[in-house]
Amino acid sequence: MRQIIFLSLLFLSLLMTVKPVLGLTCDPGCHVETNNTFGSGCVQCNAAPDEWGNCPTWCSIANMWCECDDGSSGPIINCRDGYYSTPSGECRPIGSGDLPNTGGDGGCTPSCPSGVCGTIGNGCGGTCACIECDTCTPQCGQASDCGTCGTADAGTPEAPTLVVPDGTITNPSSYSLTGTNSVIDLLWSSNSDLTDYYQIYVKDSDEATVWSGAVGTTGVGSSGYTPGLYHWYVEAVNSTCTVDVGLTSANGYFVVSNSLLTLKNADEIVVPPESGNRNNICQPVFVDSSNNRRIIFEASVNSPGGWAEISGATLSWHGNDYAMSKLTGSGIGGTLVATVDFGAASNNSGVFPLSVSVSNSYGTSVNNIFGDLKVWDCQVPVSGTLYDGTGGQACNELGFMTPVDANLDFSSLVFKDVSGDSDVSMSTSLPANYGPTKITYGRTYLPIFNGGDMANPDGTIFGTGRMTRLVDLGTGATLCPSESQFNLQNNMSAYEVDPGAQVDFSFIKDQEAWFQVSGAGVKAKSWIDSGVPSTVDSSFRALSVLGTNADNGLVSFVNYKNINGFNDNSGFGLPNNWWIDRNTNDSNSYGYQYFYNNFLINNGVGVTGTDWSGKPSEGVYFVNGNLNIDSDFALDSGKTMIVVVKGKISIAESVSRIDGIYIANNGIEALGSSANQLVINGMLYSKANIRLARSFTDKMQNNTTPAVKINYQPGLIFNLPGKLMRVLSDWQEE
Repeated sequence: MRQIIFLSLLFLSLLMTVKPVLGLTCDPGCHVETNNTFGSGCVQCNAAPDEWGNCPTWCSIANMWCECDDGSSGPIINCRDGYYSTPSGECRPIGSGDLPNTGGDGGCTPSCPSGVCGTIGNGCGGTCACIECDTCTPQCGQASDCGTCGTADAGTPEAPTLVVPDGTITNPSSYSLTGTNSVIDLLWSSNSDLTDYYQIYVKDSDEATVWSGAVGTTGVGSSGYTPGLYHWYVEAVNSTCTVDVGLTSANGYFVVSNSLLTLKNADEIVVPPESGNRNNICQPVFVDSSNNRRIIFEASVNSPGGWAEISGATLSWHGNDYAMSKLTGSGIGGTLVATVDFGAASNNSGVFPLSVSVSNSYGTSVNNIFGDLKVWDCQVPVSGTLYDGTGGQACNELGFMTPVDANLDFSSLVFKDVSGDSDVSMSTSLPANYGPTKITYGRTYLPIFNGGDMANPDGTIFGTGRMTRLVDLGTGATLCPSESQFNLQNNMSAYEVDPGAQVDFSFIKDQEAWFQVSGAGVKAKSWIDSGVPSTVDSSFRALSVLGTNADNGLVSFVNYKNINGFNDNSGFGLPNNWWIDRNTNDSNSYGYQYFYNNFLINNGVGVTGTDWSGKPSEGVYFVNGNLNIDSDFALDSGKTMIVVVKGKISIAESVSRIDGIYIANNGIEALGSSANQLVINGMLYSKANIRLARSFTDKMQNNTTPAVKINYQPGLIFNLPGKLMRVLSDWQEE
């Protein structure tokens, strides 16, 4: 028995010496063990051992583990090629099932996660492809995740190719300091992918560097020039790894001069360029000259070779060339001139550049563009609308929303040429519109309405406070000139393809006649027709206002209408806006017979008469009929006057003041017009209508001042004898 055990141990020892050949290793202090014994069969593999008692290789490896000296078990660290290590520490063939006869797929599937830099295992005993995270820029051999970078970007770049200026020493490009604002653009193209930036040099004829720069683009603006001959070149630079300066480009030559193009009118007056360095033949200096289609072009140029070498020049505009002759010069420069009379065939809606080419010892070189010129017929269609600005005016909408009605009496409009005789009669579409009619760009016009003149430009139009609004239909810009006269060139652009203007006018419509009461109220059993206009200063814009030592009074009515359109409820009283829309009068009606009986019959007070000339200087005056007041009447202090009329009281246009209390059965009226305001110091009472519709002769005065003003005088009642005051004790509340 002991001998058998010995042989078995010997066999196991032989196996132990063989297994390491298979590439199996354990941790230090551990050795490979197996559950296979001689003659016992390869139970775990379902296979028979060979004649030596060894299991098949795949089975032997699958049933081996590491036995450690301390009695613990450890995993196999490495399996031979084609096998993988299981979590339990066994080696199994890659891709096989747990057991050959199970048909299962217990093999390992390699896994290589993305986004993990460097070299990592695939989970099956192998390695994944290296993933590069550290870039190789610049590629100069520095370390990376997967090794080292190459040197593909190292090297010297090719020379760039000049684009502009690209003149030669015998035919240099030409630039004007004025035309280019002293800045010259240098442009080139790249010929190499190795270029990281460019170094640019500009040198003068003495090889002194006048400008240099380093940029990463293929173009740069250069400056700091004085008149002279220059050349420039570019070097491409590769700054990767080490700085490699490439080959130098060819030289580009150019001439810089102080060239200046000046435009003059036919009378040799300089015409300055407008915004954007542009001129047009309809500028006022051209239009008002002796020949409004003639432009004199003077080009001031210089050349490094001197004035003597310049043989001539050519002015170019819109495909046309005009020869320029030498005018005067010395040293290195001088002036060339061309006079051009532009005919109707030259008219065009476009704007075109001006340029000058100079002939000299270098050949013909084209100067930079000096500016733009537009030649056109100067005719601009103009139309517009007259608006009611009575409610207020402000540029550019307030007062320009409601067209005027026929009450403004607009009938004609002439655009008066202020500096010439080219007046334009505008077509009209009454009551509020005119045009379109063409006027001349470059002229100043004064709009004259309804047969007026320069002293009275609004003519017979029933309005004042004219405000002008001008809209450029090309750009949409809106302006409001501060003066009545205007010109298009200061208010619109001539450089649009189809220039057009809308010129609107806002008028404060002349107000109708209106009256105002001071220190008292106005009470009507039915209607009040007021006329307080919105044009009046807000400090006294009301029907009833503060009087001397008396507040304003109550305004009461059943119906109210403002004939001038100001129906704001704030306009009844100032400073107290007292009003009520119902009848507040006593139910009794007092008239001629009431006062005649109580004054003359019962108390013997008063006199009778038939006209205004028969009135007393004070007291009570009865007229049994109508009364026409045709002259002023003023009471002495402390006196009173009561006029009682059975018919109607009419106040003539010539009357400007009457004092007293006036009572009439059939109405009181003040109509017509006068240059003066009618002032009534006292009271008015009538069983019928009271019409105070007198206007100022100049209706514009109605806009700010009442043509009839009633100043309430309660002292006129207090000056009566006591027995008469008792008669008036009820009536005075009316």
